[in-house]
Amino acid sequence: MCIDGYYLRILLESSSQDLGIRSPLTFFNNLYHRFLLTQRLDMKCQCLQAMSIVYNQYSEVIGLFPDIRYIIVMLSRTQDKLERDRLLIFLDKLLSYKENIKIFLDENGISVLVDLVTLAHLHVTRARHVIQSNVLEAAAGANNALEDQEKEWYYGTSEQSKGPVSFGQMKQLWAAGELNPKTKVWAHGMEGWKSLHQVTQLKWTLVAKNSGGVMNETELSSLILSMLIKITRCYPTRDEDGAVIWPLPKVKRCLSQATVLPHLVQLLLTFDPGLVELVATLLCEIVVDNALARKLYLTGVFFFILMYTGSNVLPIARFLQLTHTAQAFMSDTLTSSDLMKRSILGPLLPEAMLYYLENHGADKFAQIFLGEFDTPEAIWSGDMRRHLIGKIAAHLADFTPRLAGNNRAVYQFCGIPAVRYPQLESEMFVNVFYLRHLCDATRFPDWPISHPVQLLKEVLEAWTSEVERKPPEMTADDAYQSLGLTRGSHHEENVVRKAYYKIASQYHPDKNPGGRDIFVRANKAYDFLCSRTCWENNEPNPNNIVLVLRTQSILFHRYSEELSGYKYAGYRQLIATIRAETSDENETLFSSAGSLLGAAVELAYHTVQCSALNAQELNNEGGFQCLHVAFTRCLSVLTHSLSGSEMPVQVCSYVAKCYTVAAQFTGCRVTFCSMSPSLLSDLAYTLRSCLASSSSSSSSSSSHGLLRLAADTVQCVSGLAIDET
Repeated sequence: MCIDGYYLRILLESSSQDLGIRSPLTFFNNLYHRFLLTQRLDMKCQCLQAMSIVYNQYSEVIGLFPDIRYIIVMLSRTQDKLERDRLLIFLDKLLSYKENIKIFLDENGISVLVDLVTLAHLHVTRARHVIQSNVLEAAAGANNALEDQEKEWYYGTSEQSKGPVSFGQMKQLWAAGELNPKTKVWAHGMEGWKSLHQVTQLKWTLVAKNSGGVMNETELSSLILSMLIKITRCYPTRDEDGAVIWPLPKVKRCLSQATVLPHLVQLLLTFDPGLVELVATLLCEIVVDNALARKLYLTGVFFFILMYTGSNVLPIARFLQLTHTAQAFMSDTLTSSDLMKRSILGPLLPEAMLYYLENHGADKFAQIFLGEFDTPEAIWSGDMRRHLIGKIAAHLADFTPRLAGNNRAVYQFCGIPAVRYPQLESEMFVNVFYLRHLCDATRFPDWPISHPVQLLKEVLEAWTSEVERKPPEMTADDAYQSLGLTRGSHHEENVVRKAYYKIASQYHPDKNPGGRDIFVRANKAYDFLCSRTCWENNEPNPNNIVLVLRTQSILFHRYSEELSGYKYAGYRQLIATIRAETSDENETLFSSAGSLLGAAVELAYHTVQCSALNAQELNNEGGFQCLHVAFTRCLSVLTHSLSGSEMPVQVCSYVAKCYTVAAQFTGCRVTFCSMSPSLLSDLAYTLRSCLASSSSSSSSSSSHGLLRLAADTVQCVSGLAIDET
């Protein structure tokens, strides 16, 4: 075919970057006229291909293409795969010119593209990602089985319909001649009954002609997503001065519609690396300065995106950073962490991961998410990621198979039970630190703490919360009963979810105004079973309190200069802890849980060592008398067999050092005088016991520890013997 002296075959085969067309506008118009006039499909496709090449190179010369509406109509009506692909590629080139984009949006072109993009779910021969878990995707041969599992299709008329049948059965009915292009059909996710040839999935699997397309379904969807990204970027939401443009650009309003956005989001469930990256990039463009994005979580996007197992997670991390605290959602309201409350990811990710996302940005989060980390600021591993994926996959098990048989199905949001990570069962997270690791001086000596004052404040709050823990108002059995499940036994998540769905659908106030109370109780019960409160131990944990005390000791020891200007606010709780540990009723003083007393007394010493204000405050709270009781109780068990690292020796040593420091202050010395002669008698007894035990001890470590206690005792006596005259 020759047009204006140019042979199309040679033009299409040319690899030259410069076509050398003398009059691009005239040549393009003649190509378009030939395209309109010819009835031969192969010639139409050649013209479309040539127009794509010419417009791509000469778009500024050719300018506005006024017939975009006609191209969109042809794209929606064609039943030939080759023509469809050529039209789509041509449309992609046209949308590189901004004036064409405006016409495209006015003609509702986005809905046509979104209809086509859902075909990605039908690409059953897609190559599997090398690290994808079999939890997420079955083998390629299992897709036909999935088609037959979900029966969602009806055919006939709305008054006299047949079904439901599966997608596989629809194919059989078509092959048997029971269906034709004009048969009315309906499935979940469709707005109403349509002729079969108007339903994108059925048109391209049943009606479409056999001519091969240029692209498979994944390539087709990738092109469409790239087009949508290009269109979105043409209309920024801020002007040159950074002010928000109002109203929101039309393209973002279109892409945010409930009939569009869920289908874009659900492409994440293809798990194709290219598609996932494009979807994440497009979503980042959509959500910027978009108030409609506050309900994005209802599409299930945060579940779908965290199920992805590939390594190209940076676009995902950027999307999460933009959106995780911007949702109209409050997760796990009983948690003490403000970030965990505000973040939609609170039930899914450990708190440390959220802080990395919030404080260090997408790049660092992606690095952590892909790696293996075990530090005071991050505990994450491949096993934890697989655990997360498995939990989400189980939660979505009722929905994901549906897309293979009905790619217009729409996910109905349901909260997920908070994910429990076995690796974090013994961890306590405060501020931005796992306290067990922070207190591990062997593995993490001198781990940097950027904001010691803030950490101290939050540790004190965590201490109070730990001590004041109370059982929740509702128990798991109460929640099960509200959902119609048996009390006294554990029920799997899918059972709980189905029970909740059943009650919610039956008693929702919109359907059953008289069932409001039952609906509210079911909601409350399901929220409770999804929260961390349901499975957490709601009694004070001594191990957590030890970590809190040791963290404070680290802060006062290493950051005394920064903290010296502040009066310690935790003495009442500290003294209460020491009294509880040294009371006559406490029989666990010298058991394995006895480290609590040692940590408490050590903290008392470090606070006094840090600031004179603290010495005076401890004195005012009666702390020195309390320490004397602890000293006396530990003194009674000092023997030559004790090493310097054992709790009784440490308690006596820290009490002695605390007294030594406090003796510098007049008010404290007055208190010590009032404690005589029992205090001096105990110090003298300590000195005699240490010297006698160390001389008879066969262990060098025991001898060294007792001698160190003796030295601390001598210093204490010297400090108390200051002559004020």
